[in-house]
Amino acid sequence: MKKILLLNIFLFSSLIISAQCFETLTFGGAHTIGQKPNGALWGWGAASYGNLLTSNISEPNPIQLGTETDWNVIENGTINTFSKKKDGTLWGCGSNQFGSLGVNSTIQNFSSFQQITTANDWAESFTFLFFYTST
Repeated sequence: MKKILLLNIFLFSSLIISAQCFETLTFGGAHTIGQKPNGALWGWGAASYGNLLTSNISEPNPIQLGTETDWNVIENGTINTFSKKKDGTLWGCGSNQFGSLGVNSTIQNFSSFQQITTANDWAESFTFLFFYTST
C-alpha cells in the first residue's frame, strides 16, 4: 500500500512539473498571450491579422511567438499585440489599421514585432483599446 501511495505521489508530481505554466496571461480581442517563466511569449486564438506572428486565421493551440525572452509587459489590443521589453522599448504586431501600431507605415498587418519609435522609457504598465470597424 505504501509503495502504491508513493508511486501515485511521484507520478502526480511529475505531471505538475511538466504542465504548461504561464507566469502571466493577457486576454483581449479574440486572442490570449501567455508568458512562460523563461520570458518567452506564447499565444492562441484569432490570428488572421498577424497578432500571433502567423498568417493563419487562428491558432487553437499555444504557439511560441518568436524566440525572444526579454519581454516585460504584455497587452492585447482587439486585433494586435503590444509588449514592452526589459530595456524599455515598446513593440507591436498585428493590425496597423489607421496606423494603430504607431510604426509610421501604411502596411496593414505585421506578422512580426515592430519597434514603436526608438524611445526606451515607456511606462511600466499600459492599456491599449482599439476598435475594429469594417469599411
